[in-house]
Amino acid sequence: MLSAMEKLASRDHSGMDCVACVVLSHGQEGGVYGVDGGVVLLEKLKWYVNGEQCRSLIGKPKLFFIQACQGTEEEKAVLVPADGPVNPEVHTQTDGPSSTGVNSQTDGLSSSGEIRSDVASAIVSIPITADFLISMSTTPSHVSVRDRKKGTWFIQSLCENLVHMVRRNKDLLSILTEVNNDVSKKTDPDSSPRQMPQPIHTLRMGVFFPVPEELPPSLPTSL
Repeated sequence: MLSAMEKLASRDHSGMDCVACVVLSHGQEGGVYGVDGGVVLLEKLKWYVNGEQCRSLIGKPKLFFIQACQGTEEEKAVLVPADGPVNPEVHTQTDGPSSTGVNSQTDGLSSSGEIRSDVASAIVSIPITADFLISMSTTPSHVSVRDRKKGTWFIQSLCENLVHMVRRNKDLLSILTEVNNDVSKKTDPDSSPRQMPQPIHTLRMGVFFPVPEELPPSLPTSL
């Protein structure tokens, strides 16, 4: 895996919009197993394509989809109250006073709210860890479920939702939210494990895939 990532990082990606890496393996928290039984840290996989190691990917989304256990614990289930909404509306509030009646002309700010500086010009820069997305099949310490015939819950749901939602012009985070919802409701009739995927990201922009002109491929029915 490390050799493949090193080879990937050595390429010129100037003509590309993003890079995606999909890993399906066994794992533990923060890492996945190679064929030799050794643990490859996820941070190491990311390191090869960060802003310092692969400059042609600076400012471009670097997407990782990791199908692997992150521990040995089984995810527990809780009952949703029948008299409450499953997705209650959230009301947000800022930490400061309302802007109504407040003079926006403050020291260091222009009347338009733009930051002013005495520097004539500045070099544009971003953190080397910017624009990463790590989509984990499960949360830390927990197992990831795999059906021996139909495959893993996470990858099955990811493929299905990509096929159906990309053509509806949905962004990647919206698709992964639907994957979260889908997998969280799956159960095994022969046992009681549950699973909760977890996307973690430093994306600075929405990620949209091109809408295919042809019909999407048909996928086998998942659990």
